[in-house]
Amino acid sequence: MDNKIKAIEKLNQEINSNKDNTYVKYVGDYLIGYIDNNPRHAENIIKEGKTIVGSLEHMRNKAKKKQKNNMAMLTPEEGFKIVLEYFEINETPALKVVNTQKKVDISLDELL
Repeated sequence: MDNKIKAIEKLNQEINSNKDNTYVKYVGDYLIGYIDNNPRHAENIIKEGKTIVGSLEHMRNKAKKKQKNNMAMLTPEEGFKIVLEYFEINETPALKVVNTQKKVDISLDELL
């Protein structure tokens, strides 16, 4: 079995055993997509002791360092960069930007 399949199975297993934690699913789904597009990093995911929950804890610790007035916030890009860093992947995360606005092409004459 190749590392990509092992990594995806490991991530799915952790997601399924943490069904009550939406953050595990969110980060796990991101990592599955990441490994699907970057199979060369699958070995980083299957390393012993590396988990989605561990990456969330790593993110929490990093956010604490930015904390001001008892509040800390990370952008999705910052959060996923920290998750990849936890798995020893030194790349900038690629996030898909979804445009939900729909264009309407209509002339003024059609309205009159």
